[in-house]
Amino acid sequence: MKLSLEYIAGLFDGEGWITVNTNKENLVPTVGIKMNGLNLLKELHKMFGGYCYKRKTFVNRPLTEWSLRGAFQVTNFLKQIEPYLIIKKEQALLCLELCETYSVRDSKNNWIKKIKKTKNIIDARQKFTHKIKKAKLKVS
Repeated sequence: MKLSLEYIAGLFDGEGWITVNTNKENLVPTVGIKMNGLNLLKELHKMFGGYCYKRKTFVNRPLTEWSLRGAFQVTNFLKQIEPYLIIKKEQALLCLELCETYSVRDSKNNWIKKIKKTKNIIDARQKFTHKIKKAKLKVS
């Protein structure tokens, strides 16, 4: 099954989410999609990596979640689908700006971009996190 970026963007606009999780003292950009379609999310997992697992809802219905965590994975995904987003475009652009404040390593663990975590960087990340939350309220 070959999914187009336009299709993925539409799916993400409808079923996807963008958030910033707190991991100890770090803010971690995270995106994902929750839905009943396991095969579709497995295809996204093949295309973009990340995590794909089954959950059960409060009414015991099967639910599958696919997610990407961290600036490197999130940036790769959002840059590809951003031109086709409509509903989550503002959130995606803010998240991409947030991801620019992170150091990045390649698949061989070599630094591509190294950013020192200073008070200014931490403050900037918190501001982007707040802006992303505000952008979510606009589309609700």
